[in-house]
Parts: sequence; C-alpha cells; structure tokens
Amino acid sequence: MLSCFDAHCDTLTTGDLYHHLNLANEPFLRRGQIFAVCAEGALQRDLTFFNRAVSRLADLPVVLCRSSAELTAAIDQGKTAAILGIEGGECVGCDVGLLREAYARGARVLGLTHNRFNGLTGSCREECGMGLTDRGRVFAAEVVRLGMILDLSHISDRGAEELLSMPDAAVIASHSNARAVCGHARNLSDRLFVRLAERGGLCGLNLYAPFLAENGNASLEDVCAHVAHFLGLTPAAEDSLCLGADFDGCDQLPEGISTSADLSWLYELFLRKNYSETFVKKLFFENLCAYLRRTL
Repeated sequence: MLSCFDAHCDTLTTGDLYHHLNLANEPFLRRGQIFAVCAEGALQRDLTFFNRAVSRLADLPVVLCRSSAELTAAIDQGKTAAILGIEGGECVGCDVGLLREAYARGARVLGLTHNRFNGLTGSCREECGMGLTDRGRVFAAEVVRLGMILDLSHISDRGAEELLSMPDAAVIASHSNARAVCGHARNLSDRLFVRLAERGGLCGLNLYAPFLAENGNASLEDVCAHVAHFLGLTPAAEDSLCLGADFDGCDQLPEGISTSADLSWLYELFLRKNYSETFVKKLFFENLCAYLRRTL
C-alpha cells in the first residue's frame, strides 16, 4: 500500500474553507503531515492566535510529535504523525521569547516570513532584494539553537542564501517548485535548489496550480515536469524531494486533485512514466520521514 508524508498544509489556519485534507478517506498505510500555522502577515502580540490554531489538532485523527522518538512511535503504531510548523515569524511576534514558548508547545519548523516584510528578512513579495536583518539573524540563530527546522519557502533569495550558509541549520523548502519550469518568485531558483539538496535539505512539491504552470491551468503532468527538472540538476535531488502540497492553503489545485485522497493518482502517474517505485516511495514518504527522524 501507499504511504504519504506531506511537508505543508494550512488546515490549522483555514479550517474548513477548502476541504482539501481528507485524512479519513486516504488510501495510505503510513501517514505524516506538517501542519503550518500562519498569521498571514499580522504581527501577533502573544500566542493567542497560535494556540487557537494548534487546538484544532484535537479535532483531527493525528498524534502531535515533538521528537524523533515520538514520530517513530506514531508511524510504527499506524497513526498519522503530525509535526507543527510556523509560517512566518509574525505568528510569534518576531520575538525570541514567544518563539521559545511556541517551541515548548510543539513547534518544530519555522519560516522566517510569509509574504510580507516583517522586520526579520525580505520575502518573495516585499523587500525581495533584502536578506536577513540583524534582528532576523538573532531570531534565526535562536531557531537553530532550539533545534527547529528553518523553512525557505516564502523568503527572499538573498535571505535563503543566508540561511543555507548557517553551518548548523536544518533547512527545507516545505512547499516550493522549480522557478525554471514556472517562473513564480515563490519557486526555487536552480542555484538555491542545488545548494539545498547538496547540504541534505528537502524541497516539497507545491500543488498550487499557479506555482506549477504559468497560465495557472495545471495538470499532474506539470508536477512531473518540476520533478524531472530537479532530478536533472544534481544527483542529490533523488533524496531531497518530497511532497509539500499546500492543501487548505490554496484555491487552485491541478486537474485530477480535489483532496489529499487523490494523491494516489499522482503516485500512479509517476510509475506509468517509468520512475522507479523506489524513487516514488522516497518522494511520497521516505525522504521526509527520514529527514525528520534525523533532525527532530
């Protein structure tokens, strides 16, 4: 049977708005999901917003995992492993004290910014030529000290380069595609992907249609095109790709995908295109699961 570990969904933030995440009806034997909490640029003064979002985990058939041991136990017991992420430092007020509190509540992945400049770093949409500020460097250093994973998705290219230069940082791009295939600023340049992959990080394939095809009319073939491009850049790509579907965080999915239960169609398409079953299993589950076991 299939297994799936996805690096990004916004269900805790958007709730029932899109109905993409469909854990109860998925065909997966083993399942993991990184759940992001996003304040969409609104600077929070405390953890009220964060705690409210995290409380929604209680309504889902998942087990929150804070460590490699908890992750392994959940997977081995056939439970859906939930990893908690923060999409944008503004969710914790861009404040290291609130960051520590969120870590204590279980947050293990953090992107410094969402789509706006928040005082920590330039984003892909605002101050996109700016890297980390002095405040952002202090904040990022605390993320690393806590043992959290830094997420490049949404950050400016210059900011991403700085994070990739931090020697002790665990770094992923949880939901980004190939800019050379679809020229959206949210996607990764070839240079950034190669740097990420060759330092052992991961890139999660985003299923938001405008990030897959420039005309916004995407199909599952477009997903395959991004994978083929990444694989052609470096041998490290095979172990550095995963899913980062962006379920419940976007309003346009590729034709053939309505909910997370439909990911099996993508799995079958890769096999029909003569990708090895070993690679497809890595893409869907093993790469991200192994990475989190190493880094949590």
